[in-house]
Amino acid sequence: MTSGQGVGCDAPGALRSGLPTTVVYDHQAFVMQKWGGISRYFAELVKNLASYPKVQPLVVAPWANNEYLGHMLGARTRSLTVHYRKRGVGKLMQIESLFDQRAVRKTFAQHPGAVYHPTYYDPFLLEEGFDNPVVVTIHDMIYELFGGKLPGAAVMQQKEQMIRRADHIVAVSESTRADLIRFYPQAEGKCSVIHHGVSFSSSSPEGFARTASSESALIEGDYLLFVGSRLAYKNFESFTQAFVELAAEYPSLKLVCVGGGGFSRDEKSFLEGSGLAGRVVFCEAPDSQLENLYRFAQAFVFPSLYEGFGLPILEAMSCGAPCVLNDIPVFHEVASEAACYCDARDPHDMARAIGDLLEDPGLRERLRLAGYERAREFSWARCAEAHAALYQELGRDHAD
Repeated sequence: MTSGQGVGCDAPGALRSGLPTTVVYDHQAFVMQKWGGISRYFAELVKNLASYPKVQPLVVAPWANNEYLGHMLGARTRSLTVHYRKRGVGKLMQIESLFDQRAVRKTFAQHPGAVYHPTYYDPFLLEEGFDNPVVVTIHDMIYELFGGKLPGAAVMQQKEQMIRRADHIVAVSESTRADLIRFYPQAEGKCSVIHHGVSFSSSSPEGFARTASSESALIEGDYLLFVGSRLAYKNFESFTQAFVELAAEYPSLKLVCVGGGGFSRDEKSFLEGSGLAGRVVFCEAPDSQLENLYRFAQAFVFPSLYEGFGLPILEAMSCGAPCVLNDIPVFHEVASEAACYCDARDPHDMARAIGDLLEDPGLRERLRLAGYERAREFSWARCAEAHAALYQELGRDHAD
């Protein structure tokens, strides 16, 4: 398969009676992310749609430096940025996007009735009188809620265009759906909730025990795990303040941060000034290493002030990591009773919750077992099933 030709389909006219519904996914998330929640969602969705012969997915992203395209979908891509991480990388990504946009237009010329599911919010096709069925996924309403602190004006404008034009909107959680309707009441009648799934496979106590007994930890000693970007709403600063408090009580405890780029100058300055420079570790980790980091962590801590879903929570639970989460509705929606909750705006309360977990092996074990059970309630197969039904319905409506 190649992403230039499209992953998984070569049948035009898919909306005609009796033929599969063709769904086109564009390049946007795959160009933006080497790995990350949005591109993982679309890659898992396409992978699992292979079980539904009445839906034929096409991923059109011939120019993208994204790990999931190759590892999960077997796509061959090219990239101008794969070996380039200096100034000007943004311009190269823009050039890649232009190449990809041309490929998307060519795909719709070959599949004129296809459903369009853009992977982000750039309405480059919609501005050209595009009248195919459109599905848009709303991952969160972060820019709308934190607009004063994030440079998201352009994204909000593009998202609004997508929301108004979409034939159907997928929200990744009930919390996100409520936030969406708060800002765009007109979306209520065409929006449904489809939860994410979990990508890691060790979601059972037996699987955990087998793997843990045959595998060494990548990080020696006890550590807490933080996964993802460290933008302001992720509340990483509050977490580091909590860790200062914990570090005094647990002299050997480390903090491992995965993803989000290396520490900034301000972050390094804080860590050095707090005496934590040797105890806070940053790394990038592919899935196999990330599973290991989850598996051997004393706790996974997710202090974010807002998320549309919280995919790392599912990942952590499926790998046996006890979770300490900010006490917000969407995290209860995902983890339910299988986590400890705290007021993550208060570093002292966060340190208290983490300390309770560190001091109580029985609590860690109860959360580990509860996390496995909770993670089983989410699957990419179920996510794909709901999307397949939606695509077929839109295809029938458009054909009529």
